[in-house]
Amino acid sequence: EYKGKRSRDMHGNECKNSTGPGVCFADSDTEAPQCYIADGKLSPCGIPKCIWDYKCYSQNGVDYRGDETTINATLPQFIILKKHFNCTCQSWNDDFPTKHPGTHPNDPGMDKYGLRSVYCRNPDPAKYSKPWCYVGVGQNHDDCEKFAQTIQSSEVCPYVKKCTTEKYFTQADGRI
Repeated sequence: EYKGKRSRDMHGNECKNSTGPGVCFADSDTEAPQCYIADGKLSPCGIPKCIWDYKCYSQNGVDYRGDETTINATLPQFIILKKHFNCTCQSWNDDFPTKHPGTHPNDPGMDKYGLRSVYCRNPDPAKYSKPWCYVGVGQNHDDCEKFAQTIQSSEVCPYVKKCTTEKYFTQADGRI
């Protein structure tokens, strides 16, 4: 559901409502934002959904198609200390270090989740409420492999932020 402050359609026409100036709106996540212009006609605002789900994620992150590939990891070190580090996501095509049957790009039903390369995604919205990935080995090879072998073989991606109306980028704004 788009609730931004854009007040012109994609052609530059001023949006109107019954009492004066209006703004673009979308009543659902599948509807493209639009607004009323002269004579009560609806006109598209030109705010593409794909930009919304590239820079940040909406709802449960199922449509996120950004390029974030990093997760945070923690391992116990000594008695009370913990070691914090980043790991790269494991490729959705690979089964190392974590085997994950059912969530490979070519598995039935997975094509809609954009599982390519090592990017954060959410192919399991029943379990996760935001984009996540399986832990890969990356730069901290030994530490990440140890972390992946713990119960936490998958982690949410902390650097992927939830979308807000302030972050709704448009081509017309020139901020893509």
